[in-house]
Amino acid sequence: TPVTLADGSTFPYGFGWHVQKDKYVGHLIWHGGGNPGFLSAMFDWLDDRITVIVLLTGGSTFLPNGQESSADIALGVSRRYIPRLVLKPIADTEPAMTKKMRAVFESLLTGTLNHSLISTNFNRKRLSDTEQWAIQLSDLGALKSFVPDWKYATNNVRDFGYRAVFRKEAVNFGVSLQRDDKISRLSLEIE
Repeated sequence: TPVTLADGSTFPYGFGWHVQKDKYVGHLIWHGGGNPGFLSAMFDWLDDRITVIVLLTGGSTFLPNGQESSADIALGVSRRYIPRLVLKPIADTEPAMTKKMRAVFESLLTGTLNHSLISTNFNRKRLSDTEQWAIQLSDLGALKSFVPDWKYATNNVRDFGYRAVFRKEAVNFGVSLQRDDKISRLSLEIE
């Protein structure tokens, strides 16, 4: 149950658990956290009667495979069992941008990312982690398709999400661009 605040409003957080309920997610309670050398997450999908628990040792706050937390891994596992969680492609209203982001993605796969595309605001530790993606994704084979599945824009940043499909796996690839079109964030999640 969401917590009731002093002003009478509610907030979707109760006794340390995040509480969500909407048509996309359904009814979900979850919690993630960790200490140095340990990360954890628990997602309990109540409507689906599925619980996913992720426990990691030796982790960092940014995992080398592009996942940003144990919660990202738990969501990725959840998508394998709950089809509505897999994002659907959207109309490609910016084909030139999709082509550019596919080239960025492919350069990450080959370890040849052009650093002139990267914003000075990009976290350098995270940037060095992205260089490991080529090693971790090398066994996926040839890229079969690369389609947009979400986008969002504010005054300062444009966020794009793509689904890259390989022979045996699909990968969710996220990119944030600043006003000058420099990359300020990259994310990767194997479905």
